[in-house]
Amino acid sequence: MEKTDDHAWEQLISAARKAPRQEEDVHPPLGFATRVVARAFAVQNMTLLDALDSLSYRVGGPSLLFGGILLLASTIFTEFSISFSQILNLSWIF
Repeated sequence: MEKTDDHAWEQLISAARKAPRQEEDVHPPLGFATRVVARAFAVQNMTLLDALDSLSYRVGGPSLLFGGILLLASTIFTEFSISFSQILNLSWIF
C-alpha cells in the first residue's frame, strides 16, 4: 500500500472505532445481497473487443460441433456416394 492508502485506512479504522454501537437487530435493505454480488461480478469499462471476446467463447464450441457434423455429412454423401435412402436402410453398413 502507498502512504496515502495507509493514511486513509487508519482514518477509516479510527472513525469506525468512534462510531456508536447499535444494539438493536439491524438488517440490510431488501436486495442488498443481490446488488453486492452483481457489483462483484460486473465488468467495469467493457469495450467492444471484450464483448466480442466473451461472445466468441460462447459461440465457438457449438459452431465447431456443427461444422464437424457438416463436414462428416458432406464426406459421407460425396466421397462414398451414398444416397439418403441407403443411409436410412443401413444395409450398406453390414
